Amino acid sequence: MTAMWIVLAAARRSRAAAMTVIPADVPLPDAGLAVTFAGHLHAIRCRRGLYGACVTSPVAPPLPGPHLCRVPHPVTVEGPERTWRDTVVWEAMTTDRFHAWHSGGFVDLGELEARLPHPLTLRGAIRDGTLPDTPQALLLRNLLRTRYLSIRLVLQHPHVFNPLIDLMEAS
Repeated sequence: MTAMWIVLAAARRSRAAAMTVIPADVPLPDAGLAVTFAGHLHAIRCRRGLYGACVTSPVAPPLPGPHLCRVPHPVTVEGPERTWRDTVVWEAMTTDRFHAWHSGGFVDLGELEARLPHPLTLRGAIRDGTLPDTPQALLLRNLLRTRYLSIRLVLQHPHVFNPLIDLMEAS
């Protein structure tokens, strides 16, 4: 049995708000980010009526069985000397929980993972004000007036993000 399997089983049976699986070789700041982000996810989900522990990891966790998935959450952290770094905190969950959280249509999480560097680059372009001048970029700017760039936003608006990511992959 893997650590992820044990934690996911414990998450279903406990009253914990958040749990994090941290491999031994992960730097402490990345581990702390994953722990903090799990609490953040739990608070947001509770406001939407989705209760239960959020399970995160600073690295892509292995999925020890069927009906499990991992979701990459892009985050920006401040580093030394006020530099910014875009990274990913991974969330592991059952596919049932994923569908309860994301009530949209089918999502190919494998494709999302394969394209992952580009949403992070897109996050930097938003922060730096260097988005390309396209209709999708204008739509994205309008979306970001009331929301922040989360994986949920990416999943809810593929018509905005996919063309921008395609453009980044082509350049």
